[in-house]
Amino acid sequence: MKTNNNNASIIFGSTDSDVAVSNGKTTVTGSDTKVDMNRIGTYHPDKTGVTTLVHELYHNNALRTGQDAAAGDKPTSSTGPAEQEGQRVAAQAPDLTKQQAQQELQRLITAGAVRIIP
Repeated sequence: MKTNNNNASIIFGSTDSDVAVSNGKTTVTGSDTKVDMNRIGTYHPDKTGVTTLVHELYHNNALRTGQDAAAGDKPTSSTGPAEQEGQRVAAQAPDLTKQQAQQELQRLITAGAVRIIP
C-alpha cells in the first residue's frame, strides 16, 4: 500500500508476463494473473472481485495478442480501458447460479486450467 497526502493506493490484482529470449528476439510465453480477494473484500467497492478479475484478464489478453498490456491502465488504472471493461462485465446479470459457477470452477481446476494459490 502506498500513501500520499492521506490517500491510500491499494493493489487488488496484477498481471505479469513470462518471456523467453531466443536469437535476440523476446517472446511472451505466458503470464501470471493474481487477484487478492482479501483486499478486494475489505477495500474494493465490488466485493465480488469480478471487476478486478476482468481488469486483469484485459491485460492478460493484451499480452497474449502482442499488444501493450500497460495501455489498459491509461490514463490511470482506475479509469483506463481495462477498468472500464471490468466494470462493464461486473454490471451484467449473472448467467449461472452460484452452484453452477462452483461446478464450472471445479471442472476447470480438475482440468488444470485454473490453479488456486492460498
